[in-house]
Amino acid sequence: MNIQKMVILQSAKIGEMTPLMEAVINPAVPLTDDLVTTYAGTAMDGIHKYGRWNLFNPTALMLAASYNNVDAVRKLVSTEEARMQNAHGWTALMYASVNGHTECVKLLRDVEAGLQCSDGTTALIEAAQHGKVEVVQLLLEKEGGLSTNENFEHGSGFTALMAACRANQYDAAKLLYDFEKGMTQVDGWTALMWAASEGQYRCVRLMMPAEAGMTINGSSEEFRGWTAMTWAVCNGNVDCAELLAKDELNKSRNDILRIIQTSDDLTPDQIQQCKDFLM
Repeated sequence: MNIQKMVILQSAKIGEMTPLMEAVINPAVPLTDDLVTTYAGTAMDGIHKYGRWNLFNPTALMLAASYNNVDAVRKLVSTEEARMQNAHGWTALMYASVNGHTECVKLLRDVEAGLQCSDGTTALIEAAQHGKVEVVQLLLEKEGGLSTNENFEHGSGFTALMAACRANQYDAAKLLYDFEKGMTQVDGWTALMWAASEGQYRCVRLMMPAEAGMTINGSSEEFRGWTAMTWAVCNGNVDCAELLAKDELNKSRNDILRIIQTSDDLTPDQIQQCKDFLM
């Protein structure tokens, strides 16, 4: 039995979709107190498809949060299903957040905020990267500053602000700015670096006052000392690099020269643009 599976097995029975789950997702089925009493605490064995999302081992509360069934969430949040996590550590609050279901988030926030997935992801991180601005506002005070662990695909220390900047969710990034600016991943990556590496111009401009000049410190020797400007050039985001030049050119010059001399990915026009602002 793997560790991720144990997250749910420690707190719930596993079975087929229950009559309670059917009532949660089907408005034609009455959601009675008897159903709650009988079936609360059971997680579905398998995957439930909701829109573009795959819900792994969902409970009735997770389904209610996903389907924006506010009445069902209100009934179930006081049961044993609150704070349950599925095979990947997802909670009802996370499903409500990623879908932008603000009323469900309000009901779940005080009970489930602060819980993290097996990779450290939070409801706030999911809301930020999907541009659910109202949800970001609701979760800032409780989850701002939390970050991922070493199991996350982009490494340990990845924050909601980094997620917003990487995905060009500018309005979410503005809300998160005062809470998480200056935070770094274990190797030194910043929200500004994520914005620059992905070519997110407005987010680069937003983050510059707080993070310009910061460098990679714990990655491989090849990338040590790289700035947001260096990452922008490496990925061909010359407009972002030009914006960063006034603050980072001196720290970035040697690495950028090496990139434009050896890169097979930059176009001749991009290389010439880089040479122009290096002069």
